[in-house]
Formats: sequence, structure tokens, C-alpha cells
Amino acid sequence: MKVLLATDGSETAKHAAEFLAKMELAAELDVTLATVSHDPADFANAYVPVAEDWKTQERERVATHQAELESILSGVTRSVTLHQQFGTVAHDIVELSQRMQADLVVLGAVGHSMIRRMLLGSVSDYVANHASCSVLIVRPTAELNHGQVNVLIAYDGSLASKQAAEELVGLPWKAEPAISVLSVVQEYDVLLGDGISAVALSDQTEWFERMRGENQSMTDQIAHQMKGAEAHVTKGYHVGDAIVDYAEKHKSDLIVVGDSGHSVIEDLLLGSTSKFIMRHAPCSVWISRHHRNTNNTTSELADNLST
Repeated sequence: MKVLLATDGSETAKHAAEFLAKMELAAELDVTLATVSHDPADFANAYVPVAEDWKTQERERVATHQAELESILSGVTRSVTLHQQFGTVAHDIVELSQRMQADLVVLGAVGHSMIRRMLLGSVSDYVANHASCSVLIVRPTAELNHGQVNVLIAYDGSLASKQAAEELVGLPWKAEPAISVLSVVQEYDVLLGDGISAVALSDQTEWFERMRGENQSMTDQIAHQMKGAEAHVTKGYHVGDAIVDYAEKHKSDLIVVGDSGHSVIEDLLLGSTSKFIMRHAPCSVWISRHHRNTNNTTSELADNLST
């Protein structure tokens, strides 16, 4: 599995490396530690000799930081490659991930407090929206529970969410994570006396039971490979908010959400629910684009669900 861990030398980048290490995946990861630094020559009025001195200092800073991250990842990866370049940070990270055909890009988020939770930072936000592979946004939350990751899979019955579950299950876990499969049925935001019919209420009840069945089917499929997977279905006026609230109450370490994409024009832009979760989650978020890299064929796990 090819992983691009984008680091800028910050504590959040260090948290990202630590989170990846503590997931305790089997040593089948080929990780590229990549730092893209701003090129001072791109700024107006840049004095070239000063810029070159800054570049020298930046290379030394990056080398020291990457050596620390390499040490964190030692023993949990098959290989670690160090990469540093100057350029346009967010754009070049996405370009590098495409050039190396990465399966996953890992970045640190800006903060995790209630006030700053939705401030991902321009680089994380851009990469999450434009990368063609899956993206893991790491928030510096509490320590993982002795290596066991508490994973929440957001499941809505779509191909994207089915294959997001497949990607999660297919990771080379050393210790099986605790998995909760959560489906949210959106409630009507009107009262009975304000025009909603008994037929509509009946349809909502029918949809809830249908989603319960689909959720249980998916959970059973996961349980064949990972014991202890649990099915959960709830109602909410806002799907993203309900998922975030569940993650907070159950102390999830990681939310896995499938990105279904939009039109051809907006092919790599996140959907509204995925974007809401990415910005508001109290924990790390795995945005799965696994379904875009399977030659448009339905996965074995998805096939099993339909039979």
C-alpha cells in the first residue's frame, strides 16, 4: 500500500505520523514522507541571495523533522522514502500523490477544539477535495486504546459507502479494530399538522426498516472477516451532524466515509455530508475514494450484499 504522508514540520504532522503508526497495520506500507515548502522566489520583491540562504535552512529543518517521523514509523512500514521540494504546497502534494499512484494521502488537521474544529487549514482542505485517492485527515485526539482503533463506518447503502467499508476491512491490520457501522435516516423537518401526510410517515418508517436491513447485511459481511462489528441505525434531521454526534458520544478514533463525488465538472469535490464530517468531526477522518480506483467494477463485498 503506497502512502503519502504530507508533512510541514508542525506538531500536527507529527500527530499524523503517530496516528498512522498506532493504527498498527502490518508492515506492508510503503510510506513517502513529503514536504513541499514555499519557494521564496515566487514572492514579489524576493531577494535571491536571501532566498537561497532560506532554502538551505529549510532543507536542514525538513531533514531533521523527517528523520523524527521516520523514527516514529520504523517497524510499522516496509519502506520509508524522504522527499522535499519547493513549490505550491497544496497543488504539489496532490500532483505528487498522482505521480506516485498513492493509495492514501495522510495529513494533519489544524486543530480539534470546539471553536477551531472546522478550521482544517487551506492545504488539508484542498488536498481532501482534490486528491484522486483516499485521504486520512488526522486530528490530535486522545491516545488510541492500546493499538485497537475504534472505527465508525458511515454507511448509506451507496456503492461509495460499500467500498469504503471494503477498503477499511482490507487494510493489513495487526489487531482488529472495533467497528461500528452507522446509518442515519433523515427525519422530516416538519410537524404532522403542517402538511406531512400519513403516507409520508409510513414511507419514512419503511425506509428506516429498509436501512436497518441493509446496515445489518453490511455489518454481517464485515463480521465474517472482523469479529465484533456492530450495526447501528439512528434518525436525525442532519445526517452529517448525527454521525459527528455519534462519534463524539462513543469516542470514535476514526470515521470512515465514502466520497460519492459530483458531476464530471466537480469530479473530485467532496459531497456535502463528507465535507461536513471532515470539518466537524471530533476525531480523525478517512475519506475513501476506493470505488474510483477499482475500474468501475463492483467489489466482492458489494457483490455479496446484492446476493
